[in-house]
Amino acid sequence: MANSNRSIRNAIQKDSLRKVFNELKKQVEKDFQTIKKSLLNDFNLHPITKELELGESGENISGTLSSGNLFSFLGFHYGDKPINVIRTALNESTIRFGSPKKSPTISIPFYVDYPTIEYIHSITPLPWASGRSWVWSVERGVSGVGQYLYSENKNLSNSRSRTGIQNKNQKLSGRFKNSSYLTKIIRNFEKEIKSLNKKYLN
Repeated sequence: MANSNRSIRNAIQKDSLRKVFNELKKQVEKDFQTIKKSLLNDFNLHPITKELELGESGENISGTLSSGNLFSFLGFHYGDKPINVIRTALNESTIRFGSPKKSPTISIPFYVDYPTIEYIHSITPLPWASGRSWVWSVERGVSGVGQYLYSENKNLSNSRSRTGIQNKNQKLSGRFKNSSYLTKIIRNFEKEIKSLNKKYLN
């Protein structure tokens, strides 16, 4: 009889633990989705994202150039969608849960899969230099502004974008203004995940 009572108590304890775990899991999932939404908003609303989505004839709303735009300056091909691969990677960020722990309080371990800045660099090669990331370049700087020729009429021969080309015979004053971009966005996301981890595991 004693063994039967112990089994019942253990079953009740396991059931209670499962219920608390499921409630915590729902809350963590909800908080994670809020953080993920903020990540995507930061990316979608960033001037560099918006400028590159405008394509070969877009305005330099990022303020990185004195004329032309990032799309043609970075040498993308006409019709390219360089932003899509990053947005897809960010959208695929997910959360996984481990087994609940109870010592002395119930905690819920979880794991977040997301694209690191190193991974972002690996999927964003420059069209003319596959070993170098255009995301890294816009954050650290790009040379060749003095030889960059832009024409909004899409009539430049030998131009990938049709609006921008590097003219080696041209020497104009100008400087590329590097800008904080994906590194800051990813770092902010990581800080939010650490806060979430501290909230539910401490």
